Amino acid sequence: YDYAVRILELNDEAMMMLGSSRALDGWLRIGIPQDFAETSLPPVLGRFSRAHPKLRVEARVDRGAKLVAAVERGDLDMAVTWGGQRSAHCQHIATHPIVWIAAADYEVPLEEPVQLIAFDPPCSFRAAAVEALSSTGREWRQVFASPGLAGLWAAVTAGLGVTIRTTTGMPPHLRFLDPERAGLPALGSVDLMLHTADAVPAAPVSRLRDILLEMLVAPF
Repeated sequence: YDYAVRILELNDEAMMMLGSSRALDGWLRIGIPQDFAETSLPPVLGRFSRAHPKLRVEARVDRGAKLVAAVERGDLDMAVTWGGQRSAHCQHIATHPIVWIAAADYEVPLEEPVQLIAFDPPCSFRAAAVEALSSTGREWRQVFASPGLAGLWAAVTAGLGVTIRTTTGMPPHLRFLDPERAGLPALGSVDLMLHTADAVPAAPVSRLRDILLEMLVAPF
């Protein structure tokens, strides 16, 4: 993995030295979901900054609906989101399974409502869980809500209940549950989308988009 990352970095640096990216300067504004804020984003921005030192990147971490709205208002040049939100200029990146996530020693109580830990609506993951539980007649109760992903992970770690996400950015001390063994319904999947403010993005946006796609579509 380290060699592969370095090869890609060298490619970007070589392009800059050959003069293909000297015109890339100014500001670029990007929005991302919280799952990537502590995992994929820092390496991407580091690689991009080394290749384009004259270009400044402004990153906003937020929930999908707010990021899409910001792109459509022109407040962001580009955003990556989970879920079914669509914009005027968007493309599908990948599809990920949604999973139930719990603490290592947590057991889902079969005779009680499912103790749900989630963002408040609108949230694609919460909606998937509520729909799946309702379709099977399983009772549930939201016992913890947080505006930030760190709060959800903390509540799950404390054993307050289960949450629903993809495994992207899942803390290693937590586990995803087998729905059948846990007595929970399957959750389906969620789309990872890329939104741009313009149909034909400017060169800096286009270049960062390509780097993002390399990492998100085919991670090592």
